[in-house]
Amino acid sequence: MTEKSPVFNKTYDHYLEKIRAADLAAAAAPLGGEPAADGLRIPFFGRPFMVTRSGVTDEQGRRARFDVCIVLFKYILMCPDSPPAIGEWTAYRDFKDAAPLVHYFAANAENAVAEAFSGKVDALRRAAASLRGRAPAEALCYDLALAFDALPRVTMLMLFNDAEAGFAARCSILFRRSTASYLDMECVGILGAQLAGYLKEAAAS
Repeated sequence: MTEKSPVFNKTYDHYLEKIRAADLAAAAAPLGGEPAADGLRIPFFGRPFMVTRSGVTDEQGRRARFDVCIVLFKYILMCPDSPPAIGEWTAYRDFKDAAPLVHYFAANAENAVAEAFSGKVDALRRAAASLRGRAPAEALCYDLALAFDALPRVTMLMLFNDAEAGFAARCSILFRRSTASYLDMECVGILGAQLAGYLKEAAAS
């Protein structure tokens, strides 16, 4: 199925109609976005996107990918009145309502990173740097532990151990408990897949 599918277009239009009724200016502070003349500028994995009542565009003015649009739409529509406490790091499977997508997340996010970067810790480190990955505040015993700001209020923690002595490479991707206040589990799953995709793209470039 491509982004030109009627299903995608119907879903996009459904969310866009809700965005047109939203107060984008009021959402700026709680979401960490930047108000603009005709909408709200929000970074997605460090890349700026503009959300207006006409849709979502990148910094070149092109319509964003469908999955990016849906995440940004949902981020705005679920905007809390004020930022909640960030809470502890939490595995995707431990969020309420995550159960139907646990296998999707494991395959398209965690396992995707582990398989792509097995034996390539340095390549993963370089790829992560292009996404502004940074060392977390906590001291963690992994071959690589990096935090990424997927959205201004949604941080992800990637924990990676390379393959050794008969053990396959393993990757875990965690989120703050507060993530559920900003996104539904479908969108959180998309973030995991996006991180894996961006890392692989960066390593290939």
